[in-house]
Parts: sequence; structure tokens; C-alpha cells
Amino acid sequence: RTVPTAAASVFGNTFRIPSAEIDYTFQPIRWLWTGYKNDVVDWRVFPLALQDQALTSDDPLRLSNHHIFWEPSPWLDEWVPGRLNTGATPDDFTRGRWSDDLPFFTRDSDLTRLTALRGTSLQWTPLEGTTVQAAVASPKGLWQDYERFNSLVAMARAKQELWDGRLTVGGTHTSRWAYAHQRKDATNHVYALDAAVSPWPWLTWEGEAAASKTIQDRVSAFESDARGWVWHSALTAHAVDGTLTGRAFFTHMDEGFDPGLANYRNTRRDQFWGRHLRFKRKPGLFTAVNPAAPLSFGEIGAVRIGNGVDIGRDAWGLRLSGSFFESRLEPLFDVRNVHRADGTYVETVVRQETTATPLKWLSAKTLFLSHDLPHTVGGLDPFLVNADTNRPYLNAAVVDGRDPSLLTFSLGAEVTPLEDDRLSFWGVWERTNDTTLATDNFPRGLLDGSTFSTFNEDDHVIRIPETFVFSQGFFPQPPYPFFDIFRAGLYVEPIEDQLQIAVDWTRNEFELAGQIDDNLNHVGVMAAWSPLTRLIVAGRYVISWAVDMADLNAGAGKRFTRRHSLFGRLLWKCSEHSNLYVDFGEAALGPSILFSIDPYGDYYPTLDTEHFVRVTYTSTF
Repeated sequence: RTVPTAAASVFGNTFRIPSAEIDYTFQPIRWLWTGYKNDVVDWRVFPLALQDQALTSDDPLRLSNHHIFWEPSPWLDEWVPGRLNTGATPDDFTRGRWSDDLPFFTRDSDLTRLTALRGTSLQWTPLEGTTVQAAVASPKGLWQDYERFNSLVAMARAKQELWDGRLTVGGTHTSRWAYAHQRKDATNHVYALDAAVSPWPWLTWEGEAAASKTIQDRVSAFESDARGWVWHSALTAHAVDGTLTGRAFFTHMDEGFDPGLANYRNTRRDQFWGRHLRFKRKPGLFTAVNPAAPLSFGEIGAVRIGNGVDIGRDAWGLRLSGSFFESRLEPLFDVRNVHRADGTYVETVVRQETTATPLKWLSAKTLFLSHDLPHTVGGLDPFLVNADTNRPYLNAAVVDGRDPSLLTFSLGAEVTPLEDDRLSFWGVWERTNDTTLATDNFPRGLLDGSTFSTFNEDDHVIRIPETFVFSQGFFPQPPYPFFDIFRAGLYVEPIEDQLQIAVDWTRNEFELAGQIDDNLNHVGVMAAWSPLTRLIVAGRYVISWAVDMADLNAGAGKRFTRRHSLFGRLLWKCSEHSNLYVDFGEAALGPSILFSIDPYGDYYPTLDTEHFVRVTYTSTF
């Protein structure tokens, strides 16, 4: 049992935490599922399962299980009931919501989510060209007894191919129910129809229409409901010789549309690491000492460019991509225009990328990115948005009527003078004013806090959480000034497949850039050596220059200090199925599924050397 505790906030408020009894439960089974599978049917029952048992629908909008790779599946969301806040004048009410807080943060050391799924699923192909999907499940958190259920989710999808596969029609239904005090508190249903037709092999049209109905806070006196529609249409064309592909789309989502088991909040925007050019090579032996990566680079790269689609938005887009002259020239053009459902302008993003390989030993890339935005509204941040409420952060440093638009131009090249590719040089120059989206708003987004506002609806006072940022005067404000980033590197393999070395350097005029990617000011060296077949020794040493945000926020001034970080790993391959690792320090080794760092592994988890040794033994039985 914990003891009562009082905690004071930075604003002088006192929070009193009462005593609580803690029960400890040992669960020896991490996950367990069984079923039957052949060429026609895949039926599963999962008393305990990971989120990979959630079924992803293949309709154009992916209304079941759509989310970005670093988010938990919407199937794991927990229902947080509404709350009457007494003591206010007058009393107000915080609406219930579906929350991914616990699934997001409760993970093991391999970042596997610890929220389990309990349920059953079916994937069935009864006839050629006919497919059926269905599932029902309930998430279980770490502090939830197995026999307790406070939410249920379900999906069903049927699809039929006609006209020798040139026409496909389908229907999708998703649902979720939530309970509070053993009574039904919220329901959500989505019904959708979709079709795709390919009159010729080089041309495909797809479309989908869906409607949703949501009722929540039923056990309170503040019940509310919402209905909404979504329409989607897209046309894809391929050149007969396969050199050029084009796709145009339009999607409308009502403000009242609730997709339930799909989340578009983070696929609507460009990922910060997708707004830079990339050439850096890592020693193959260095990445080989990393355990199996959770994602492939193809899965990661597929979401680097957003499409603008989300609740309460009208989004249209066009993408042209090609491969010419035996893949020596690969251009990409992407544009999207977004308005709110009421017609208010949101953004226009234009991207032009080109990869050219005119010679075997020379590869060059260019990137032009224009992000046009409406003028600022005083007190509201133009980029930081609360992921739960979709409301912009409050930012007292933002002045009304300024232009926050962003522009980036980047040019880079790599030279590999040796035919065996064992030596390469690369360099990148970037001219930009993007200190926000291209940095994932790091570190300025760390300086935040929470408050709330209220509004009246049907004679009820409703409370809305608000997020604000402070000390933003340390960072550039609209209109943003331009600056340069210079990056260069070297890769050399003195002994083939045995000794590999990589050196990289970055000079960033925006000195507040943090360690989430390679745009931190630094010089780094990576090396890997394999003197024996079963032995690999790898290391990384980085000298970096960074501004201490804690000191800056405390009034100590802007101090651009030098940091040193050393990491080493020894890998002994004991057998075909078992490995022994001995680590000193901490470093990024490979792809990651954390949202605020570069998933390609070009980030710096620590700026200073961590003086500890870790020994790990892994085996597959």
C-alpha cells in the first residue's frame, strides 16, 4: 500500500495523491494463440496476443487498423470515461475518449507493446475471387484483470472480384463498444462500400464511401452523438513501358466522421526525416550486430510523405514518379492541397525530388520542398497540434498575421571510385527555413504544459484540454529566417568483409537542432572488425556540439558545449541460433519504431558516454 503524497506543480498548485493498494500479478505467458489454416481458411483464437493479430482491411481508406508504424494499433485503445468536474463555477464535464496512452508507453525492452488482445479472427476465401475477413477482440492492459472487459472491437469485410479481376467491389464494417461501471458508455459504427475498376491494365480507378455514427457518455447526463461521411476517389495510371506512374486523388471527411479503428492524424503529414536528403552509409558489420530490425526500410519509407487526409478535411493530391534511362534518372513530383471541410485553407505542399546516376561512380540527388501555410493567428502555434483533440498548441510568442510558410532546397552527391564499392565519399547541402517540421519540433516541443478551456453546448459546460508551449522566444518565429546545413561523409572497407569504417560530419547553422537525426552538429566515426567468422567488434565515437535547453530555460544563456559519446559492442556467435553480446555505453544501431527519432538509425540516444556494461545472451530454441 502506498502512502498519501502531496506534489506541487511549477505553477504553485498542490495535487494530493491518496493511498492506494497495489496487487502484484505474475503472468508467465506473454502471448498465446492457436487456430487452423489451409489454402482456403485462416481461423485463429487468441486468448492473449500481440497487436499483430489485429486485421488490416485492404479497402482504399484502410478503415480497419490504419495507423503509422510507430503508433499502437487503434485496436489497443482504452476507453477513458467522461468526468464531471465539481467545484467549478459552474460544474463542467470532460468528455470520454479513446486513449492510446497506455499502449503507447507500456512496452518491453524490444519496444513490443504490452497491451494484449483477446479474441478470434477469420480470413476466408470460399470461392476464387471472393475474400472474407472478420474479427472480434478486446484489449487488455497490464493493470486489468483478465476476466474484465471495458471495450470490444470488431471488423468485417467482404470483397468480390468480377470481370476477370478487372472490377472489385467490397464492403467494410467496423465497430467498437465501451463500458463504464458495467454499463454501455460509448458505441461507434462505420459502414463503407468501395470499388475498383481497371478497364485497361495501365489504368485503375478506386472509390469508397463510408458513414459513421458515434454515441458516447451514455452513463452520464452529457450524452452526445455524431454522424459523418467520407468520400474518396483516386485514379492511377502507368505508362505502357513502365517508366512513369501517376496518381491523383480527392478525399473528403466530415467534421463528424469518426473512423473508429483507423487513425489518420500522423499519416496526413510528412515525417521529419523525410524532409532531408540521405546518403549516409553504415558499415554492414556494424548493422549486422544489431538484432533483427522490427521494420524493413520499405515499410519505413512508404509513409515519409503525407497525404493530408484526416477528419474534417478536404484533401486532393497528385503524384508523378518515374524511372528512365535504365534507372539512371528517377524523378518524383508530389503535391497536395488541403482545406477544412468548411472551406478554410490549411496548406499546400509541393515536393520535387530527383535521383540521377549519370555514371557508375556518381549518384546525385536534389530536393525542393515548398510548404505554403495561411498567416498565423496570434497565440496559436502554426505547427504543434494536440494529437487527441486536433487543436493547435497555445503559443504566446506567435504574432498575428505573419507568414509561417517553409521552403527547402537540398543538393547532394555520392562518389564511389572503386568498382567493388569499398570506398565512397558523399556530401549534402541544404538551404532551408524549416526549424519546425523538419526537426519534429524538437527540442522546442518539449517545453510544454497543459491547461483547459470550456464552452457551452445544449446548456452544458464542456471542458476541453489545451496544450501550451512556453519559452518559445529562444526559437525562431514566423516568418522564419533561412540557414544552411552542410553534411559530408566517408565510407571505406580496407579489408573486404572484415574491416569497415564510416566517418560523417554535420555543420548546422541552426544550433538548437537536437540529436533526433544526423542534423545535430557533430563529427562521428563508426567502425566494425571481424577477425574471426564468429566474432564481430564494433564501435561508435561521436563529438557533438549542442545547446543545453535546461540551462537555457533556466536563464543561464545559450551555451554551445562539446560532448563526447563512446559506444562499443562485442558479438560472439556461439552457434547458429545463439549470440552473446557485451556492450559498453549506448548508441543507435539500426531501425527504430520510436516516433521522435530517425527510424533509419541516424540518431544519438545520448550525447555523453554512458559508463555501464551490459551483457546479453539470446537464443532461439
